Amino acid sequence: MKKEILTNRKIALKDNTIKAFVEARKKSGMTQKEISEKTGIAQPDISKLENGNANPSVRTLQRLANAMGMELKVKFQPIKKKKNKVEKQLLQ
Repeated sequence: MKKEILTNRKIALKDNTIKAFVEARKKSGMTQKEISEKTGIAQPDISKLENGNANPSVRTLQRLANAMGMELKVKFQPIKKKKNKVEKQLLQ
């Protein structure tokens, strides 16, 4: 069960990272090719990242952020615990 929870959190983290990058790239008005030219990261690799087929390092994310004129922020926050059915019934 714990292994499944950790796997789900890793997937969510990857999905959130991809979504944040794609949104930031669009907000910057830059194309994959333009970011590629600024970072030296091959455009096909940027495409792989956006399609969830790559797992970028923090260093790579920092390079991408710099190319877009943005800063990379990593945030630690408490995990929201999901309430089970019994807890939900007790709170009603």
